[in-house]
Amino acid sequence: MERIARKAVGKNAVAPEPRVIALLLVACGLSGCGIASRIRGAFEPSAEVAGQGYSRDDELRLNHLQVKGTHNSYHRRPRFALVREHDYEQAPLDVQLGEYGVRAVELDIHPSSRGYEVYHLPVIDSRSTCALLIDCLGVLKRWSDSNPGHHPLFVWIEPKDELGGGDFDMDALDAEILSVWPRQRLVTPALVKGSRESVREAIVEDGWPTLGEVRGRAMFMLLDRGRQRDAYLHGGKGPGALDGRVLFVHANPVDFDEPFAAVAKIDDPSSAHIAAALEKGIIVGSNVGSALLSDERNIQKLQAGLRNGVHLLTGDYPAPVKGRTYWFDMPGGSPSRCNPITAPAGCASTDVEAPGILRGRGRPAGG
Repeated sequence: MERIARKAVGKNAVAPEPRVIALLLVACGLSGCGIASRIRGAFEPSAEVAGQGYSRDDELRLNHLQVKGTHNSYHRRPRFALVREHDYEQAPLDVQLGEYGVRAVELDIHPSSRGYEVYHLPVIDSRSTCALLIDCLGVLKRWSDSNPGHHPLFVWIEPKDELGGGDFDMDALDAEILSVWPRQRLVTPALVKGSRESVREAIVEDGWPTLGEVRGRAMFMLLDRGRQRDAYLHGGKGPGALDGRVLFVHANPVDFDEPFAAVAKIDDPSSAHIAAALEKGIIVGSNVGSALLSDERNIQKLQAGLRNGVHLLTGDYPAPVKGRTYWFDMPGGSPSRCNPITAPAGCASTDVEAPGILRGRGRPAGG
């Protein structure tokens, strides 16, 4: 635990005062106008990327980031929205990445004879910018190939089974991801675990991988709090529960000390559980903008998420939308920024990712 505590030393150097954020939003008219025991595997960043100015890549780690994300990232507005929370539309994934600075996405999956389909709910909210999981993954991969200087992309995968959507074949899910993203382009449990007994032990003793070790990769996370998560963990929670798996899995607060605990989706950005998760080195996601909520309420949630050091801030409005004054653009981001709670002193957003060196002449190995 001592190592994790050391990583928070620089928080005062990068953490804006809450009232500064609030004033920023007011000034913008609420428009969101700027709002060694590890075995690393075969991956090495391309020489072009490694030498293009990321001078702190051997120091900054994966949990030192604060990232803009989207909720239901595939979502298209229904032709007839029956409820307000369905009344929004996301741009294609590559537009989100390239134009809006999104680096975290959420994909809902449903089993079908064609493989996993991506949509929200049958019939009433079923339109998507990419119909199949492999299609969505292909869009992400092609953008990554063209922009190898990016910090890792974070991808939540949510199995939708509340309507009895069929059985989820977790081996098939891993296989679909690997058919598009090879292991050497992923941040996997095995990469983080290294030679330690568990992912949890590795995070506590060694920390997350450095950005220099994982640029050009994607990190997949299973967003389920019960039955599907347990199935993915081979029915157990022991040190080997994630062996061979591609995705990390959501940890409930009662699970924060379990061997698999590495990521958590805590919907409320004001939750006291966030501080506990950050103290344990867990990467946290929260929802900070919803079509269901007022602009004022969305701003309150965004302020809380920014202030409390949530890593992955997801919402429905990554760009301006007619009829809404709220939208989210990371304040001081390029497009992501240093986490105000976990990043070391002197961290700058351009150390995390810099537009001028995003595109390299080469690609990460194994692409």
